Order: sequence, then structure tokens, then C-alpha cells
Amino acid sequence: MKLIEKQLKDLPTGEHRDEKTRLIVRVTKSGIYYTTRLTIAGKRMRFEIGKYPDMSLRAAREKAQELHLMRPKTAILTFEELWKLFETRHLPKLSKGVQEHYKRVYKNDWENIWKNKPISDISKSEIIAFLERLITERNAPISANKTRGMLHRIFEFALSRDLIALNPVTGIEKPAKDKIGTRILSSEEIKSFWEVSDEMNLEYIAQRVALRVILLTGCRPGEILSMKWNMIGDDTRTALLPETKNGKAHKIYFSDLAHAELNALKPFTTSGMWVFPGRGGGHLSRIKRTVATICDKMNSEKWTPRDLRRTTQTGMAEIGIRPDIVDRVLNHNIPGVRRNYDHYDYFSDKKAAWISWNSHIETVINRK
Repeated sequence: MKLIEKQLKDLPTGEHRDEKTRLIVRVTKSGIYYTTRLTIAGKRMRFEIGKYPDMSLRAAREKAQELHLMRPKTAILTFEELWKLFETRHLPKLSKGVQEHYKRVYKNDWENIWKNKPISDISKSEIIAFLERLITERNAPISANKTRGMLHRIFEFALSRDLIALNPVTGIEKPAKDKIGTRILSSEEIKSFWEVSDEMNLEYIAQRVALRVILLTGCRPGEILSMKWNMIGDDTRTALLPETKNGKAHKIYFSDLAHAELNALKPFTTSGMWVFPGRGGGHLSRIKRTVATICDKMNSEKWTPRDLRRTTQTGMAEIGIRPDIVDRVLNHNIPGVRRNYDHYDYFSDKKAAWISWNSHIETVINRK
């Protein structure tokens, strides 16, 4: 049938094939989805392309055509073809931040090395050599560990669909020892951090506020830095972070100190959507240099934005907040059967924890 975008919302439940392309519009109770079907290695598979109205009909048609052009002529795919399938079929299941990381690594590394190479020809020794180069040439051991896990997931995706006989990453040990962070800031260091950051020039106000809000909320640094003004409620006391590491939305409460920091920042950033704007129209993303400057002025051992989050977790435990509430404040995945059966949001308990932590920080920074 001839599909017209403005009429999509009036289509009955079911699948509707576009007469112009191989696009299929699937109408369900939960929404309207663009899909197509491909035969890969003898198996007929459905691929989700996008959702209406987030994606236009024209863009969906182009994506469907692209997928069919990428379809391998034989059962052996190139790495680029595997990536296209993985990007369409599996990547959307992951959090937005993880998706962006995969795409960045593919563009910067994998595309240059394996783009046109059949996946069955990519050997274990090749992958080991690539991971070793990350360590020796870039001095990035932790990145090498993460990249190994990402490649394993991609080839496991291919293995589960009979696109390869063996996963070449299986059996490859992590190229470096995982670094388990232990750094936390003492009360004296928190006071020093507050005093030093108070002296920062106004041009660094976004960095200052971001670091303080990370400490006061315990949120992951990347989730604070990518916060938008429209995520903050009308009461200006709460924010809903829709994209987090564990894939779940996270509602946070701004205590008096955090609220005051955001109010101080707002006059400088209201012209855009980002709470912490960066260069080129995006959000602030790199604050390690600012942290290094603060550490030098504090004359203290080096610490990172993530160490502020660890400080919050440890500090909340020290002032008597229950561990399960601290986990929820930090938006950790809850272990065991509670994850499946306990769906209470515990927001009142989390709010009380943030207020108690705020009071503790106020005591620390005002101590003579």
C-alpha cells in the first residue's frame, strides 16, 4: 500500500508494507514502529528501524533501503555488515551513553582496521594485537579492557545468529588489571575543595557547580554533565534523568546547597537547553583539567569526578544512612529478587538521605 506519513496514526493494528520500498510499518497498542525483514545466513529476521513520530517516514525508507543494500550476498559478512546489523538490532537495547561509546569506538578504530574484512577471517591474534596497541601506544589499559568486552558482545551477537562458528574473543583475557577505585575525600579535603572552588573565576562556574552537584547528589558525572533544563521539575527541587547507565530513569532531589548552586548557575546558561553547556552547542564533557587545577590548589592527592561519587556513598554510610537507600540514591542495580519484585521508588527515603548528606556537608564546609 502507499504509505503517507500524516496518515500513519490512523492505520489499524497490524503490519503495513510500503509499496515504494521494503519498509514495514507495524502498528501496536504501544506505538507505531518502522521495521523490515532480511534473510541472513538462511534465517528470516525482523529489524527494528525506528519509531514514529521520532523518525520520519522518509528517513525510515532510506534506512530500510540501506539495510537491504548491506545484506550479504553469502553467509559470510564483513565486519561493517555485522556492525550495521548489531547497530540496528542490538545496540538500541543498551543505554544511550553506551550506544554512543560503541559508535565512537567503531568510527575511530574498528572501521579503519576491519571494515571490509570478513568476520570469519578476524583472528584471535589480531584482536590481541589490537588490544595491546591500546596499552602500548595510547597508554589506555582500562580502555583496552572495555574494548575487549565490547568486541566480545558484538561477536557473541553474530554467534547467536549463526553468522560465525566461533567467537574469536572467547578465551582472550583482559589485557590489563582492572583498576578498582578507592580514593575518597576526607572532611578536610571536602572543606578545602569548597574553598578553592569558591575562588574560581566566573568563566568556570559551570565546572564548579557540576562538581559540587556530583558530590551532593552522588550521581554519575556523565549523567550530571548531560542534564538539560527541561529535566528539572517546576519546583526546581527535583530532576528526572531519563538516560542512565543501568537503563532506568533516575529521579533526584536537590538539597539546599545543590539548589543554591543551580540557581547561581542559571543566569549564565538559560540561553540553551544544557544545564552545563560546553563548546560547539553540546554539553560540558571534560572537567578533568579543572579538577587537576583544583587538586593543585588544594595541595592534595589527585582525585577524579568519580571519586566524588564514591565519597558520597562512603559518607552517607558513615552518617548512618541504610546501605540499600544509598544504593538507590546512587542508582545502582538492586541485587537479587528485590530487583524483580520490589518496584517501590523509595523517593521519600532518598530525599531524606540527600537532606541528611546536605546537612553533613554544610557542617563540614562551615567548620572553623
